[in-house]
Amino acid sequence: MLKAVPYIRWSSEKQAKGSTLRRQTSLVYGFADQMKWPIHHEVRDEGTSAWTGENLDDGNLGEFIRQIERDGGEGLVLVVEQIDRISRLNPFDATMNIGRMVETGLTVALADIAMIIDKISIRNQTAQLEAIVSRSAKAHNESEDKSWRIRAAWQDMRDNAEPVHCRSTCPAWLGLTADRKSFLTDTATAMHRIALINEIFDLYISGMGKRAIARLLNERGEPTWRGGAGWQATAVARIVHNRAVLGEYQHHVCRKPVGDPVPDYFPQVVSNDKWLAANDARHRRIMAAHTTGRKLTNLLSDVARCDECGSRMIFCNKARKANGSPVAYLKCDGNMRGRGCSSKAMVPYYPLETIVLDTLLTRAMDDQHFTKDDEVATVRRDMADKLRDLTDINTRLNNLADRLEVIGDDDRLMIRYQTLKADESIAKAALSELQARLDRAMGKASRSEHVRRVKEIRADLTGTDSARCDEARRLVKLALNDVIERIEINTAQRGAAIHLVNSLGLILISGEGAVMEFDLHKHGSDLGYLPEDRRSVVEAYLRRLAA
Repeated sequence: MLKAVPYIRWSSEKQAKGSTLRRQTSLVYGFADQMKWPIHHEVRDEGTSAWTGENLDDGNLGEFIRQIERDGGEGLVLVVEQIDRISRLNPFDATMNIGRMVETGLTVALADIAMIIDKISIRNQTAQLEAIVSRSAKAHNESEDKSWRIRAAWQDMRDNAEPVHCRSTCPAWLGLTADRKSFLTDTATAMHRIALINEIFDLYISGMGKRAIARLLNERGEPTWRGGAGWQATAVARIVHNRAVLGEYQHHVCRKPVGDPVPDYFPQVVSNDKWLAANDARHRRIMAAHTTGRKLTNLLSDVARCDECGSRMIFCNKARKANGSPVAYLKCDGNMRGRGCSSKAMVPYYPLETIVLDTLLTRAMDDQHFTKDDEVATVRRDMADKLRDLTDINTRLNNLADRLEVIGDDDRLMIRYQTLKADESIAKAALSELQARLDRAMGKASRSEHVRRVKEIRADLTGTDSARCDEARRLVKLALNDVIERIEINTAQRGAAIHLVNSLGLILISGEGAVMEFDLHKHGSDLGYLPEDRRSVVEAYLRRLAA
């Protein structure tokens, strides 16, 4: 006797809240009962599309098919409401997928027309094969027509700059008014979620990882926004990298962006400078290991390496001395994990840190590491806004270029392209002017003032004010990573070789603490070969070196 495997599928959250589940369940289970097939197990795909073939590729139906292809499908009958629950692909592909299933010995039953398909019937009954092809074509064409109408409607609304607000495009942290003409940010739910988004950004900027943030939210019982069993790292990542928090909307079809992003579509809930800080790869790379509430103790992390095997040097904290001063060592990670490195010795950390700071800190720290006045903050916000505008313009230009390449010359598109090019030039000029203002605002300190501020930072590194200490160590860490490429630690002689970025120089430190510095950079040479971000670092370093 055959055993039934009911298959239930729907495509959207809206369908899940409607009658589709009740209707499918009633018809599928009713047909199995009518045929006296006992239930073996149910296969269900929630919010999974058959138009794109997602249920066959990544869904539970696809996993079931792969299982019966391995183990055989004899004795089982897959019961579905109608053929479009299995596939809305073109008739050929849909028929091939039915054939693929029945070749395993599986039987397929379409409950709406009481059709039973197996390996013998699909080969010998022409009428059955014609019915499969006909119904597959109808399902595919209905989906294609619907998809075309939706795409055309969206394109028309984008062309006419008409915002269309619906639940599927409304971010989870916003609400919709009853007439769906505007978004709500002042409801209790919206205000809580917006505050949570900014907290997530702040934690991420401070160095806390996505998994750690998700764990923190779960530990305090923070409810998820779309259901599911607790917060996941992927949910945190989607928030941190989602430009909708800036107010931008990007239409997608089958998970691919379509058309230009629409700025100011949603209310902006995260500042531009906070967005840029969270998505700054360099900042993340440096701060990833130093989470909120955890002191940034090792200023040489991720640059200190074993000169024998190249492994990281691990910071090992020890008990304090009798006078209260801290004691710590650096030890080769390759040796500690038995990776074949013979460097067993431990190098005292704090004497090495002191020599590095004495030698490099004044040059490594530029005015930008200290400036916190209102003028610089205002200019940075203006630059973030202008950079966002420039990014939007570039995206639109690229999309227009693609359309022009496809359709050829078009007067309206060319006018729009030329207008955007003019806007791009204006935005670039404004950005250059803002950069000049920022440079002026951050270059006001004289050499004596700069030295005084470096001394204050050095004092804060070991001060009793924990907040000032943490901030000082963060600033120093960023400054050192700007100029240090790597520090090769010789555990045998307890010395070190500091390689500066872009061959700026080499600093040798003996085991007794003697320092020898070699200038490897040709002063006055053209720096145009360097990337812009590296060039600014080199120029700042050389300026301090010359002073």
